[in-house]
Amino acid sequence: MLCVGELVRFADSVEAGLDGGLGDMAARARAQLETYTGQDLSGMPVTQLKVKALVMDLVHNMDVLDQLDRARCRDAHDWAWHKQLRYYVGAAGGAEVRMSDGSFRYTYEYQGNAGKLVHTPLTDKCYLTLTQGMHMGFGGNPYGPAGTGKTESVKALGNAFGRQVLVFNCDEGADPASTPRLRPDSSGSAVERARPAPPAPLRELDERRRGVGPPPGATRTRPSPRVCAPGRDVAAHRWRPAQASTSSPWAASSSASSSAAPGAASTSSTGSRRTS
Repeated sequence: MLCVGELVRFADSVEAGLDGGLGDMAARARAQLETYTGQDLSGMPVTQLKVKALVMDLVHNMDVLDQLDRARCRDAHDWAWHKQLRYYVGAAGGAEVRMSDGSFRYTYEYQGNAGKLVHTPLTDKCYLTLTQGMHMGFGGNPYGPAGTGKTESVKALGNAFGRQVLVFNCDEGADPASTPRLRPDSSGSAVERARPAPPAPLRELDERRRGVGPPPGATRTRPSPRVCAPGRDVAAHRWRPAQASTSSPWAASSSASSSAAPGAASTSSTGSRRTS
């Protein structure tokens, strides 16, 4: 809440000083930064986290002031200011988050003293793209190599909106039937937490019960990797038809074939070649 209050005050001060008072704001921001960094907080770990978050926001605000000064911004509707992530007090008394044409209600989800993400020009572009997609009723799909900060950027944007962010990885146990368990209901709470993947025999029975498993008598082959995006593999499982000699529907056909005598297999193949 300290960060949200400071960001609301910063947005009001910028729009009130666009007619020539941005230089004074920059000087006050530098003095405030010196005050934050000059404190001795070695024995107060919780206060350290709070001050770190305030310092991160203050450094970003100083960069925003520099951008507005270089763009000679003199109006609140200029693009240099309109494209920034801004905080206001709405008509209902709650905080609102605006970026370009998008306006969102701050939902006050408890985030704790989480670390702040460093703002870069690429982060601002990512925020702008995602907020405009959400404003038009769509979603977003950050794309790029592993380890470039896609997930952290989405988590930081959710933190900026005061919203809960669910991060889950797709694996061989994920299917369309498991998606509703991750979808929140109308009250905003999760319908059901994602349960861990059960052992293989129980997973087979559960898939058959829900109608998404193999046909009776089929066995699962080894997963063959299928590339769906650079750096990501999805295991595509195929189902092997049941053999006529298999007595149990869940018996492994590979074990039945491996139990046959090697000599009989070679004789049969040799005989077939002689007949042909």
